[in-house]
Amino acid sequence: LQELEICKSCFVASGQDGRSYAILCLHVDDGLLLGDLSDRRVQRLKEQINGMFTIKAWKELSADTPLQFLGVDVTQDARGICDDMSQYIKQIRIEPLQGNGELGPREVTLYRQLVMRLRWPAQQVLPHLLYQVSNLAQRVNKATYADYREAVKLHGQFLDEVEKGRARLLYPKLNEKDKLFYVSYFDASVGKEQDGKSQLGAVHFLTTEQARKGPAPASVIEFSTNKSGRVLRNSMSAESCSM
Repeated sequence: LQELEICKSCFVASGQDGRSYAILCLHVDDGLLLGDLSDRRVQRLKEQINGMFTIKAWKELSADTPLQFLGVDVTQDARGICDDMSQYIKQIRIEPLQGNGELGPREVTLYRQLVMRLRWPAQQVLPHLLYQVSNLAQRVNKATYADYREAVKLHGQFLDEVEKGRARLLYPKLNEKDKLFYVSYFDASVGKEQDGKSQLGAVHFLTTEQARKGPAPASVIEFSTNKSGRVLRNSMSAESCSM
């Protein structure tokens, strides 16, 4: 297993032909091993891991019973792998606050906790709500009761996404015979934030050459939105930073 320089705690095992046959993702005391279990190399790798560590339990990814990894319910079927955070969102508890003006120390802690709990599912499966979470996170140091109520309202939008079956993200199975394509979209909003700063946004996909001719299945590699740390004076510089 070789750790990827661009993605720490993610390891890849490759054969003599250079093709990868297993991927291992680690986070604290959770792990996710991906590979064909009928492949003897994957079986041998699993045996080696068992020999080096005391694994509490191995659970197989399937279509019927979700496997929970980092709060995400993961399933796999003929379409591909699906990440679902419906249950995580439903379990977020809200403590009602009444008042006006800036939040006190205890209330700021509650505000920060709520925003961070919303950020996790937004970063995993809800790219269209990530900006609202990022905007609320930027107000933590001077958060008000109005900001807290806005965070509670946003949580209601998350629950609405759950009810509509949209708190999930599918990574579709791509045809191995097709040439892979990387597609990146990025944009920026210049000087339109409350403090006059700029907001950057980007989303990146892995798809196939079919995308050159029309709609094609694609997996989201990463998406992000954040406030620019630089002073930007025009759209070109802002979009360059986003890229």
